[in-house]
Amino acid sequence: MALQTDKLRIGVLLPVADLYHRLWSDIDDGLQRLAHGVAERLRSAGLDVLCSLVVSVPEQVTAACADFDNHGVDLILVALAPYCPSGVLAPALAQSRIPVLLWPMQSLLRLEPAEYDAEAIKLNHGVHAVQDLANVLGKTGKPFGVIHGHHEQPDFLSRLMPWVQAGRIVRSMQNANPVQVGGHFEYMLDLQVGEAEFVRRMGVVPELVTTAEFAELMAGVTDEQTIEYVERYRRTFEMGSDLGALLQAKTARGEIALRGLLEHVDSHACGLNFLGLCNDKRVADGLHVAASVLMSEGVGYAGEGDWVTAMLVRGMQQGFGVASFSEVFSIGYEDNRLLL
Repeated sequence: MALQTDKLRIGVLLPVADLYHRLWSDIDDGLQRLAHGVAERLRSAGLDVLCSLVVSVPEQVTAACADFDNHGVDLILVALAPYCPSGVLAPALAQSRIPVLLWPMQSLLRLEPAEYDAEAIKLNHGVHAVQDLANVLGKTGKPFGVIHGHHEQPDFLSRLMPWVQAGRIVRSMQNANPVQVGGHFEYMLDLQVGEAEFVRRMGVVPELVTTAEFAELMAGVTDEQTIEYVERYRRTFEMGSDLGALLQAKTARGEIALRGLLEHVDSHACGLNFLGLCNDKRVADGLHVAASVLMSEGVGYAGEGDWVTAMLVRGMQQGFGVASFSEVFSIGYEDNRLLL
């Protein structure tokens, strides 16, 4: 359960209308050369880039999206330099769980009327393809973004990067497989958004664990495991002299049980209802130490059984490198401070 250290990964989809193969026999080669230059520019910014083959029919788009999924791509950049009909692209893109960004890629940085001929048109008329595809994707309900600009412009990479980070966040949330322990905090309704449309679209369903089930997991922790974790705490933390051995052992058993649960269901996020856990005498611990240690290793966490925020924390950790969970308690109005 370590923090993700691999590069942000972008998949570049290369569409071209099939009819253009009769007009320009070399259009595929030209499109791939242009894409190669774009890919090198993106790699220079630290991105991992995977370019598809040229796609012209729906079956090829479906295969390319599946390949992107198999390679763990964070974002599909639909690079429309020539036109390609929305009916070729939209079905597979709408079905894909990977976030989508539309881009009218061009070889031209400037428009020179005296030099604008059929050859110039070939790889520089994707704007209306973006318009076509955006209209159709919007009708399907598929979320997507649009970016404009030439890849050689100084600010292009800085504008693209947040989209790729957002893609990593969404993909990490989709794959978080969150666990909820102890249900929701009763009557705290703003956190109970598991039925929201954006969650449904992600296809995420939490693993629900009762407080009683978690207590059984704690009871199964061995003395040897407990001693090992207590010794680790003493090496890692400055511990108060009034922190008794029983409390240290209970904290260790809670962390060991939670780790075992997450590993058993291959989860990367947990929403813990501290009230239910504390009220059960067999647990009697909100598991805050366990949650903090796990967050330092890349696991998402949220209190009050809020598994949706937990998977968001997981996503932000993967997208930004560091993220944590806290609650705002008090405001210093004169000194402009917050107590978290």
